[in-house]
Amino acid sequence: MLRRSSNWILIPVCIPLLICCSDQISRKSQVFVETFRSEGLSDDQVIQKAIDEAGEGGSIIFEASREYLLRNGLIVKKFQTLIGNNATLKRADQTYSHLRLPAPAADSSLLLDSVPPGWKRGDLLQVFIDEKCPHSTSFADEHILPNMITGMDSTRIRLSTPVGPSIDGSIPTWPKGAVVRKVFTLLRGDSINFQSCPFTVSNINFNGNKAANNLNFYWNVNSTIFTRGLGARVENCRFYEIPNENIVGQGIYVENCQAANLNGSFVHLSGVDTIRYFRQKSSIITGNTVDGVCLMNTAITGHSEGAITSSYNGGFATIVNNRIYNCREAAFGAIGSPVDIADGGNSELIISNNIFRNCSKIVYRVTYAEDSTKLSRDIFLNGNIFSNCGYNDWRPFTKDPKHYPRIRIGVNDVTNNTVWLY
Repeated sequence: MLRRSSNWILIPVCIPLLICCSDQISRKSQVFVETFRSEGLSDDQVIQKAIDEAGEGGSIIFEASREYLLRNGLIVKKFQTLIGNNATLKRADQTYSHLRLPAPAADSSLLLDSVPPGWKRGDLLQVFIDEKCPHSTSFADEHILPNMITGMDSTRIRLSTPVGPSIDGSIPTWPKGAVVRKVFTLLRGDSINFQSCPFTVSNINFNGNKAANNLNFYWNVNSTIFTRGLGARVENCRFYEIPNENIVGQGIYVENCQAANLNGSFVHLSGVDTIRYFRQKSSIITGNTVDGVCLMNTAITGHSEGAITSSYNGGFATIVNNRIYNCREAAFGAIGSPVDIADGGNSELIISNNIFRNCSKIVYRVTYAEDSTKLSRDIFLNGNIFSNCGYNDWRPFTKDPKHYPRIRIGVNDVTNNTVWLY
């Protein structure tokens, strides 16, 4: 009996201790952005301090309906949640300078007319001569990001890599007067260029301020959100006036968002993990409404082929119950085949029960595969409405399944001057 009563005495002592510890952990992982505001800090500095304090898995809560001006991109940590409360993140006006002297592709320093205020170490730069992607420097998600500022004085910038030629190779030396612009993604996963970093974004407005970010439209700079990995979520958000691509990533869940006036794609599916260890497999895009997308065609952006498009490992997605209106390119972008062992192509795509109205065509391009053993597979279109979506002759690849992705077509409604031959 004494032992039994001793057990009953211990129980109420342990429970409060456990509750106390759990409560402390919970409070530490939830931070309010405005707690970190102090004189002299810009909006993006205030938010970044909150993100850093919250740590992995933490929640960052914005002041309701406040507008925040971002002069720098925000680096979000793994499994964090950004709770917007209808706040707005607005991209600041682009900042740029011009080359004072020509710069060969092998140069890793640039002499400018001047260095704009606010430029700092770690910023990424883009060099170009006009609005077109081919006439700009390339930006890839490598382990060492290109053209990152490592040092500067009043007129000279030192870079992490050689500046490189233009994407199309036509400019091996950048001429005097070429534009040098700071570029950044509004929300980007920490070290996402070499690892998965899923995070959640909820109830935030994104103003891309595209009228003041209009010098060049290369798809792979100045995007809105870049996240990868299972668990990434973008929900109940609003996007408007976006200058380039909007959401880029793989393993993402995009639900109940609204978007309008996007120069690039609404969602660009792109992954980096190998097929054998695919921690990013499966994206879901559902219940979204998009009006005005791919307003800059892919000849300018280089990669905005469709309202929803794909690239390396860009398949493995379920795209259902969306409404897409007024896309100057295709409803869906390129469907290609794997290019190497780490690329699964655009396999396992389910495009179902969507409305696509006023798009140039249904799919931008289906790629011929020289090696018939490297085909994307299990692509299914069913239950969609394609209204005023152009002339679509799919007979060349439906009649030659050996060299084209294995596409299956169910029952779709084709209306209002859409022609679909298969």
